[in-house]
Amino acid sequence: MPGSSSKNFRTVILQQRADQLRLRILNQADIDFEMDALVIQQYRAQARELGNRDLELHILGIEAQLHLVTGRTEDGLAILEEGVEHALAWDNRTRWVDFKGAIARVYSANGDYAAAQSIDAELRAALTPSVAMS
Repeated sequence: MPGSSSKNFRTVILQQRADQLRLRILNQADIDFEMDALVIQQYRAQARELGNRDLELHILGIEAQLHLVTGRTEDGLAILEEGVEHALAWDNRTRWVDFKGAIARVYSANGDYAAAQSIDAELRAALTPSVAMS
């Protein structure tokens, strides 16, 4: 298929760049919120252009992390919820679990243990049937 190796190469490069940004954000090193948010939007657009929904969801998670690390908790939670919705719509169970788990961690870190436990129960219920079937 013409161009597919170019597309795969672009995907690998985009994944690497996104992961470098993610590590910098997680380490809270040299964060420039406005610039980093712009770069994330560009990365999401590139992932969308490549048709790589999994990578787009991964980048959405990085966007949420940027908001959370910089104290924009409500915005970060909203982005995580968006990720949950997209993961469901795109049938990406792994990313759905990632987003739900991240939401539970935010609730727990903010002292809302009941909400965190509710999400944990939802995750266990969702994952238990697949374990029993394997």
